[in-house]
Amino acid sequence: MNGNDPESDLIEGSLAMGSDIDADHERLGQASANVEPPDQSVSTPAHDQQATTADAAQYIPCYVSDHAQPAQCLFRAGPLASRCKAVKSHDNYFRWIAWSPDATTLLTVNNDRCVRQWDFPSTTDTSASDARFTPTAIVPFAEPIYDVAWYPFQSRLDPISNVYAVSTPHHPIHLIDASTGVSRCTYVPTNHVDEIVGATSLAFNTDGTHLYAGFDGWFATFDVTRPGRDSMVRVSTSATRRSKNGQKGILSSLCTNATYRAVAAASYARTIALYTQGTHECVHILRGLPPATQLAFDPSGHYMLSSHREDGTVHCLDLRMLRTVWTYERGGKTTMRSSVVADWHNVVMAAAGSKGNEVHVTDLATGTARQVVVRHEDLVACCAVRDGWWATCSGQRQFRLAALDEEVRVEEVAADHSFRLWHVPGEYQYFAVPGSEFNETDS
Repeated sequence: MNGNDPESDLIEGSLAMGSDIDADHERLGQASANVEPPDQSVSTPAHDQQATTADAAQYIPCYVSDHAQPAQCLFRAGPLASRCKAVKSHDNYFRWIAWSPDATTLLTVNNDRCVRQWDFPSTTDTSASDARFTPTAIVPFAEPIYDVAWYPFQSRLDPISNVYAVSTPHHPIHLIDASTGVSRCTYVPTNHVDEIVGATSLAFNTDGTHLYAGFDGWFATFDVTRPGRDSMVRVSTSATRRSKNGQKGILSSLCTNATYRAVAAASYARTIALYTQGTHECVHILRGLPPATQLAFDPSGHYMLSSHREDGTVHCLDLRMLRTVWTYERGGKTTMRSSVVADWHNVVMAAAGSKGNEVHVTDLATGTARQVVVRHEDLVACCAVRDGWWATCSGQRQFRLAALDEEVRVEEVAADHSFRLWHVPGEYQYFAVPGSEFNETDS
């Protein structure tokens, strides 16, 4: 990468090595023209083995949901009793949920400052409906939880990799062992006056060797194999506090991209920036967007999705052109964090609808609405998708106001502080990978 103009290098390199962008949009809009995988049942000579491997690398199995059939809620939990004296049980709503990389465990974050671990139910009979299940582990913290990040190569069969990171205010970052629920080690972020500060966002790099932590006007990287503060590398997102260049404000979300070896950082100061993972150079900054609460990349790595608060929109950015290709008005204007997830075919958005109690599915290529999949009685805070299994959590802070006058009737707000596991009908199909030539060349 040319150090004089890293942004132009990113644009020129991606355009030169990738396929035609307009053609790629068309292929993606047609669901990559659903093709049959190469027949590998017939043995090939040794000199043809490399060609066969290259052909097979252009296809990937993808779960295609049939949204014409309704989603079925198989398991649910909540409302949960608060384990924190400062939080009442009627305010113990769900704030965040995520699947583990090996799809065996779910993590949820509640308002009572606890991380709950839910193992995937052993009974997945789709004929059952609305069964109850309980968490297998509960990890309490002294302060509200800012962010949680799974280790990218996590596996329940490998105890060393079965970990996740948790950040809280004024405390070090804890690496929690998912097998025991005990803190394995801590990473200590400090500011310029040697005070411990809490990370507002977390993300592991694509290799799993470093941990990124976002703060107000800067982010830090930690070597995963070196706990403590000695391995911390501080990266300022702006030259000075008064400088008009760079990225300002609290970093609300971090997300890593394996295709371009980049780190995306969203700020409450209405900016989204892209940094290189090696040198941490800022290659591009998007300005003028509403405050973003979450970032996500699609599996190909060419599209970045940003979920915004206040105006209830979701923006899709094409990294090969570094511009927004579509914007979706999902409704549900709220200041809470709302999630967005993408696969090869769809974009799944939580906190949608006029009341924010729906989960919408849109087309990844065009951003057009496809289906309203699930509904809750309250605001949907987060949605996690793993093939045909969708996990949703809902709830928000409820203010119980007493009537000041006997003639004035206070309207009661429906509270749904629940976590539900849905099964969405569908089947696995093989799809051509957009830009597979670029991925093979880059690797």
